[in-house]
Amino acid sequence: MNHLIYFYSSPKPKIQYWLDHEFIEEDLIGEINFNFSPERKCIGYKTEEKYFKCPYHSESKKQCYPCAFKDISKVYTRLDFTGYEHIKEEVSKENFSIYLASFGDSIIKCGVTRTERVQTRTMEQGADYFIELMRFDNAETAYDTENNLQNSFNFKNAVRVDTKLKIALAGNFSSEKLEDAVAKVCETEDFSSIVHSKNIQKIDYNTPKDFAVANSIDGEILCSKSSLLFFKKDGQNFCINMRKKEGCEF
Repeated sequence: MNHLIYFYSSPKPKIQYWLDHEFIEEDLIGEINFNFSPERKCIGYKTEEKYFKCPYHSESKKQCYPCAFKDISKVYTRLDFTGYEHIKEEVSKENFSIYLASFGDSIIKCGVTRTERVQTRTMEQGADYFIELMRFDNAETAYDTENNLQNSFNFKNAVRVDTKLKIALAGNFSSEKLEDAVAKVCETEDFSSIVHSKNIQKIDYNTPKDFAVANSIDGEILCSKSSLLFFKKDGQNFCINMRKKEGCEF
């Protein structure tokens, strides 16, 4: 059995998984047939150098607390440098950007990422439109400003994949909500002076308009959008939420 670690949608769908104790990464192309276990097991954790299997053999969820504590992702998601104190100075020298991303015609998310990853990050999340709204030379200021923007304008901190699936099924995509959000930020005295750009960009995914929801993969891979993977079988399009399969065996 293989053990799925992560699914990545950008720029091409790919997976990372454990084959026994070997870490493998490969693109999802062509005809694929995957059946997933109903249970999840801890995927382990990643350091600067490599991935490690969960030493506790934890079951029932994607990542156990001890592995999450060791995972380097906490540095960029929570600015928690515990165990990674030696890279704090390096990270402090990077540029960070606040972006706004729209999903469908009604949801606006406000997030922070390293400046060079803005377009990649918003594509990974399945945004339909995005803007690099602000840019900072340190992470602390970026995250503080993100929190202020979310509280001031009721921007989302995250969008559930189930919600993204409903948006994909509805097929309503517009930049109008994002345009209004940018205009409101620019009109607010506390934020107007630190706006970096007003340039809204569109992301195209070439996802099928009509599809059925699947729980396994059986067919020819078409494309992906966020954690939604699309494939085709006997002339019919299907979509599977790969986020729910991370941690499962297949």
